[in-house]
Amino acid sequence: MWGAGAVDNHSQDHMVVQHPVGGGVWVDCDVLTVGDKNLKIVTMRAGADSEDARRIERARQALLSVVG
Repeated sequence: MWGAGAVDNHSQDHMVVQHPVGGGVWVDCDVLTVGDKNLKIVTMRAGADSEDARRIERARQALLSVVG
């Protein structure tokens, strides 16, 4: 997809995602739109070594302690 130049649009945003364990987490969001706009790839990530990244990690650990 990348090599073929199939991505028609790339947009970026910053938003707060509310997580039931982690609380409000600021993330960077990228949306890649392909073709007829019915296909979108969305990525969200917190800044490395940020408090938000630590909140996500705590939420992940809480989930693993329940699921195993």
